[in-house]
Amino acid sequence: MNLLELAGESVRAALEALAVAAPAWLAGQVDVAEFAHRYGPRVDGWRMPSSQTKRDRLAQVFGQDALALCRAAWAPGVPGWIREIESVRLLRQILVQTYYLHTDTRGREVIKKRAADDEGVPPGQLRLASPYDPDARWAAKGEDLFWMGYKVKLPLDHGHLETGT
Repeated sequence: MNLLELAGESVRAALEALAVAAPAWLAGQVDVAEFAHRYGPRVDGWRMPSSQTKRDRLAQVFGQDALALCRAAWAPGVPGWIREIESVRLLRQILVQTYYLHTDTRGREVIKKRAADDEGVPPGQLRLASPYDPDARWAAKGEDLFWMGYKVKLPLDHGHLETGT
């Protein structure tokens, strides 16, 4: 998943979990029909707009939706178990690592996507790469092999190597 897919799929995962665990609460927080349309199908690169402008706008929408869900879940009086749903906790962490809030020249609060060079992102060992598995990470070997998942180093048992002699 790229960062845009991660942001959207994180909102989708939290919505799905909340729809099962707290459907009445969720219906009071979001426009269910609108969110079902936007987050019904899995968020992936095949369905993303080709225009960078449209992709940037979609990133903004994902960030606004994530922020709205997190603010609702952490609002005073909300049962604490809502915040303990794993996909809701992960949504909050992905929101913080992917976006930041700032105030524009008109004094409005604006959510912006983080850029590694400007606003910084967490180091790879801390950065979530999946809304479904908090232990999965991006990894690379060489210049051509990239994956999201796990990297394991196994000790080499020299006693069982064949030398060919």
